[in-house]
Amino acid sequence: MTLSEILHFGRAAEKLRIAQPALTQHIQRLERELGVQLFDRGPRNVSLTPVGKEFLTEARRVLAQVERAVLVAVRAQRGEVGRLEISYMGSMAYSGILPELLAAYEDIAPNVSVGLLEADQEFQISYLEEGRTDIALVRLPLGKLPEGISTIVVKKERVVACLRKGHRLSGKSINLPELKDEPFLTTHLKEGQGFYDTALHICRTAGFEPQVASRSHQFATIVGLVGAGRGIALVPESVIKLAVPGVVYEELVGELPTSDVAIAFRSEGNSPATNRFIELCFKLYHQAASHW
Repeated sequence: MTLSEILHFGRAAEKLRIAQPALTQHIQRLERELGVQLFDRGPRNVSLTPVGKEFLTEARRVLAQVERAVLVAVRAQRGEVGRLEISYMGSMAYSGILPELLAAYEDIAPNVSVGLLEADQEFQISYLEEGRTDIALVRLPLGKLPEGISTIVVKKERVVACLRKGHRLSGKSINLPELKDEPFLTTHLKEGQGFYDTALHICRTAGFEPQVASRSHQFATIVGLVGAGRGIALVPESVIKLAVPGVVYEELVGELPTSDVAIAFRSEGNSPATNRFIELCFKLYHQAASHW
C-alpha cells in the first residue's frame, strides 16, 4: 500500500524506515507467492498493473478490518463490547431493580448484548457455576454458597402483610402475633433460602410457626390466591405494585428484617463485560454491598 501511494521504491522505503533493497525483495517475494505482477517498473517510475490495482483495493479492506479487529479487542478488554447473560426471578421485573440495572448498564456499555433468562432461584446458582449465565438476580439468603460464588446486595425491601380486602386485620398496622392462626401462602423455596426463609424468621421471632396452606413459585400467584380468600401472605413491599382487585397491603409493627435482593456472580474468570456490570453494581449500591 505504501509503494502504491508513493510509486517510488526509494521514498517508500524511507517512509517505511527500511532499506530500499529490502523493500524490493519484499515486493518480489509477494509477487512470487501470488503468481502475479503487481507493479510495472520503468527506468524512472513505478506504476500499478491492473492486477495490482485490484489487489490494492482488497488490501485496503483487509487492513481496515485489522484495525477494526484491534479496536474491538481493546473495547472488549474494557468491557465495552461482548455479551452478558443475566438470570432473574419473575418478581424482579416489577420490583424495579432489573429495569434499573439494565438502564444503568446500557448507559456505560451500549454495545454489550444482554441476554435475559427467567429462572427459579434454586437453578440460578447452578447456571452460574456451569457458565450458562454471568449474573444471577436473587433474593437472599442463598444457603451455603458454592466456593467461587460471591454476592452484592442491591436492594433492601421492607416486608408487608398481604390480606384479602375486608379481612379482620385490614385497614390497620398489624402486630405479627395477630397472624399466628392465619393460613399462610408462601414461596416454594426450602428453609434457609430466599424469601421463604425471611418470612419464616419473621414469624418465629414473633413467637409462632406459620401454618402454611399453600406454596407458589410466583408472588403474583400468591397475591391472586390471597384475593381468592385462600389465606394471607408476607411479601416484599415491591409486590404492592401488583394491584390485584380484592387485595390490600398492610404495615407490620416493629423492626423487622428486610428482604434483600442481590446479584450473584463468579468470583473469578469473568469476562470484562461481566466485571464492568459487577463494578457498576458496587458503585451504585456500595452502601448495601455487605457481601462483596
